[in-house]
Amino acid sequence: MATFAISAVTRKAQATANGSTTEFSFSFSVNTEADVAVFVGTTLKTISTHYTVSITSSTGAGSITFTSGNTPTNGQIVTIMSKTALARSSVYTSGGTINATSLETDFDTNMMLFQQQDERLDRTLIAPVDDPTSIDMTLPNKDARKGKSLGFDGTSGNPTAIEQVTGAAVNVSTVSAGGSATASVAVSGGTATFSLGIPTGATGATGATGAAGGCMAELSSDSSPQLGGALDVVTHDIVTTSNRDIELAPNGTGKTVLKGNTNPGTIVLNCESNSHGQTIIAQPHSAGVTNTLTLPAGGNQTLVGTAGATFTGDVTVPDGDLILGSTAVTSTAAELNLLDGVSNLVQADFTKLAAIDSTATEINQLDAITRGSILYGNASGATARLARGSANTVLTSDGTDISWAAAASGGASIVFPSDWSSPTNTYTSSGTWSKGSLSDDDYVWFYLISGGGGGAKATGASAYGSQGGTAVLVYGRVGALNGAAYVVGASKAPVSGSNPAVGNITTLTLTSSQGSTVFGSTATNANSSLNITEGAAGQSIVQSYPRITASSPVGTLSAGVSTGYDYVFHTAVYWSNGGNNPAGAALFCGGMGAYEADGGNKSTGGTSVLAGAGGNVGENGTAPGGGGGGKNDDGGAAGTGAQGAVRVYHV
Repeated sequence: MATFAISAVTRKAQATANGSTTEFSFSFSVNTEADVAVFVGTTLKTISTHYTVSITSSTGAGSITFTSGNTPTNGQIVTIMSKTALARSSVYTSGGTINATSLETDFDTNMMLFQQQDERLDRTLIAPVDDPTSIDMTLPNKDARKGKSLGFDGTSGNPTAIEQVTGAAVNVSTVSAGGSATASVAVSGGTATFSLGIPTGATGATGATGAAGGCMAELSSDSSPQLGGALDVVTHDIVTTSNRDIELAPNGTGKTVLKGNTNPGTIVLNCESNSHGQTIIAQPHSAGVTNTLTLPAGGNQTLVGTAGATFTGDVTVPDGDLILGSTAVTSTAAELNLLDGVSNLVQADFTKLAAIDSTATEINQLDAITRGSILYGNASGATARLARGSANTVLTSDGTDISWAAAASGGASIVFPSDWSSPTNTYTSSGTWSKGSLSDDDYVWFYLISGGGGGAKATGASAYGSQGGTAVLVYGRVGALNGAAYVVGASKAPVSGSNPAVGNITTLTLTSSQGSTVFGSTATNANSSLNITEGAAGQSIVQSYPRITASSPVGTLSAGVSTGYDYVFHTAVYWSNGGNNPAGAALFCGGMGAYEADGGNKSTGGTSVLAGAGGNVGENGTAPGGGGGGKNDDGGAAGTGAQGAVRVYHV
């Protein structure tokens, strides 16, 4: 027995497809999947072939899902209709059993049919409620409406068949001069025939009544004709016969004006075959000019063009407006006049001064020299100007050309990163560094962080935490550091005994052309904390800089970094259960791992401003470079040191 009620809903659902959605729902109730019809646009689709139906048993509503390859395209209208069959499958016999399931199903089906019929009636042509009861909406019979259009009677408003108009014809006749125009139309056999009566004379009933109707057959009939409006030649020309001229003769001071509408006024002068033309165009409106061009006096002349011109009078060219070839003449007329009458100074072709091999272009470089600029030979071997460099730059050479570069002498020339916590690149696995889009004369910092050491696992004794990964800073010119190989120090496992393991080292090795120099730091060589050196001969890539220790000021090296750290590049070898128990943070190096004394006394892992923190008792260090925490024999393992990293800063 059906358990759902039949809601008062329209038995049709519509949606606009987006090209990807395949499932569309409907809210009306149905008994079976076959009671649903699906249209895409106006095309009826087939169940199972194009779509499947899913029905919710509690409501009878459901959804349809288009099968693969049948998803409607974007913008198509999907219509889901009720198509409950007009049939009755249940039979009630005399004396037979009437069960609730049969009655419920029949009542549901009847209600579905009522709603289905109601939806269909909503789409039919019906008379409005305010029409009189005498209205008859019955269509004319088949023979009466064949080949006709549906119309409505002008009196009763009842449907009627009217003649279709499939063609048109016009009959024109004349009406006597002074008469009124006539017009009528008749439809017969699908053709509408328009009958027009046109009066003779200039303006019909109010016009002239003479035999010619007051119209001129030719303009020559009027000895002084005037236009009453604009003259539109349409597709025709104004021509003459017998080689006569066409003359435009404005009266008095009047001008012949060639107007411009959407484009400037234009005159095209064609050749005798009208196959070529030369165009004269006014300046556009945006130029905002109103001026006068007066043709030169004298005999026959040719206006200046690219083919050259001959001048018989004075020609005045403002200073700076004379261009010979593609070179502007910057000399004044007075300066050029100095050449007049000079002998043995200028060669005959005027390309250079006598006994001087420099060209005028090269000598003109001196005229354009500016403060701080210098003359040099460019890539073509010609004299060129090099503008002055910016502050704190020096003139350098790559062996071929010269250029300005950052000054490479003394600590004052070193440019530090504005924020050590924001590197341009960070590498956690080994590789080879490439400069990318950087110039060879740019400078970069490498910040190498070694792996943290492994903590100690002691039995019957204190277990010490390991030191954090050591730090190395390398500053140099990109051209020398390009191609350098870097190796990232791996994490270090914990060891048995009281003393922890030393972390794996992170190194940077320059190319063979730079001497294969290796930068790195060992646990015992604290003096290699900051390595800045010279490159190979002729490269001058890295400046020397004094070593920075925990006890000396770090100055601009730690700009923007908070204070309160005890270690800069190295922590102590290990946490000590005594006077050598440091309490501060590290700056560049990794934090130190914690210790656990025999008997339970323990410390916490050290912190680091820019690297990873050390692990607490029995815990791993934090990457990069955090040392592992120690652990004595009360159970558990010691901490592992975190792996190192390579950070690069573009400055």
